[in-house]
Amino acid sequence: MAAAAALVFAYVAGAPPAVVFAVGAGVLSLLWLLLLLTLPWNLYFRAHAVLAEIAVSREKGMEVSPARDAEAARIARTTLRAAVAGHVLTAVVVFAVTWATGEFTGYWFAAFFLLSTFFRPAGAYFGQLRRRLSTLLKDIRGTTSLSCTPG
Repeated sequence: MAAAAALVFAYVAGAPPAVVFAVGAGVLSLLWLLLLLTLPWNLYFRAHAVLAEIAVSREKGMEVSPARDAEAARIARTTLRAAVAGHVLTAVVVFAVTWATGEFTGYWFAAFFLLSTFFRPAGAYFGQLRRRLSTLLKDIRGTTSLSCTPG
């Protein structure tokens, strides 16, 4: 809301309309990117966390309905498709608008939207590795005795 007010103020103050429009488009692009990197990817990674919890529960001998696996896997597939499609469709729209307007900067934005498809999965992958290593360390410390310490 503050960004919109700032753009209106800049326009009223005499900023060129092209600059106000470009800044407004940049702000909207950033907000859209934040949404795109958050909502579908959060759901995707949460579905995978549920699948991992199901596996751990089964290792502990708990009964988990196979329907739970199927539902979580379906949600993971659907949200992955939605996330990637969001990035690709956004890049296509930005590319088309850039081509139609003859501006050059939009091509960089389109490329960035495509490249950003890998940002969240990469971050989540390293976060998952960190959590998995912590879990393994807890499991190892919980099963080893104090007599195993050197000295």
